[in-house]
Order: sequence, then structure tokens, then C-alpha cells
Amino acid sequence: MIKYHQLMNPLIKALINLGGSGNIDEIYEEIITLEKFDEETLEAMHNPEKSNQTEIGYQLGWARTYLKKAGYLREFFSKNLGSHRQGQTSF
Repeated sequence: MIKYHQLMNPLIKALINLGGSGNIDEIYEEIITLEKFDEETLEAMHNPEKSNQTEIGYQLGWARTYLKKAGYLREFFSKNLGSHRQGQTSF
């Protein structure tokens, strides 16, 4: 099972490939493309009784959180920086 720390470098690579910023879906798709996860890994659900979120999606959320808290990523909102769409993650 994949863990959040295993997604930190792919997350940074994905943001670089996306030109430095991207929304959650864009980042997720880029990581899937880069890492070439097998179907079992892609389809694994995190806590299926309570959520419809995949394990990769859940762990990616934690990877984003830890990288933001460490100062490697920042979240821009359109009211603060007009050139970024609301909810985009960027360097």
C-alpha cells in the first residue's frame, strides 16, 4: 500500500511538469502518468465503508499537507493572486 511520503517526490515532479501549479485533479492525473501505478493500486479504496476516496487520493492529500506545512508548496486563491485559479497548488 502506498504511503504519503512515497508521493512527495512525484507530487513535486508533477507540479514541475505542470509549469509550477495545478489543481488537485491535474496533479493527480500527472502523478498517475509519471508513476505508472498498477490497476490494483489505482482502484484501492481508502476506508470504503465511510468514503469513496481512493487510497492514492487520500495519501496524496497528506503529501500535499506535509509539503505545504514544510513550506515547499503554497496554496493560492484567486482573491490573493489573480493569475492562479482558486484552489491551485503551486511552488
